[in-house]
Amino acid sequence: MNPLTLTLKERPKHSVDVSPITPDNLQGKALTEIKATRLSSGNASLSIGQVFNVSGNNTEHIRILQGGADLDYIGYAMSHGCIDVKGGAGDYLGKDMHGGSIRVEGDTGRWAATAMQGGRIEINGNTGDFVCGALPSTPMGMQD
Repeated sequence: MNPLTLTLKERPKHSVDVSPITPDNLQGKALTEIKATRLSSGNASLSIGQVFNVSGNNTEHIRILQGGADLDYIGYAMSHGCIDVKGGAGDYLGKDMHGGSIRVEGDTGRWAATAMQGGRIEINGNTGDFVCGALPSTPMGMQD
């Protein structure tokens, strides 16, 4: 099976909340359903198909190509599977993650791995402030 591959069509005008793009959320969905899944960007709602060219069928292994600082919440609350990102990630990478793995080739934004309780994150680049830190309203950052 080929990894589910999402290639960014063009840089968005506002950051995009890509939290629905996890193996947990996409498991068992047909490609047409995946493309129709909604993402938030500023005050707009966009479908995955509007933001990304989509190919492949293995939702346990997701690739995001042409990533960047405008893609927030990659891997949010994921519990299994793998997400590979080429080109960087925005804020809150792996927030509330419980399992699985995320690999990023590029830089990441702030708050990577905050409230992470399991899994693995590899960042081959620089990262923003507060890696593994607690958000202002929460008592703990990353836990083992």
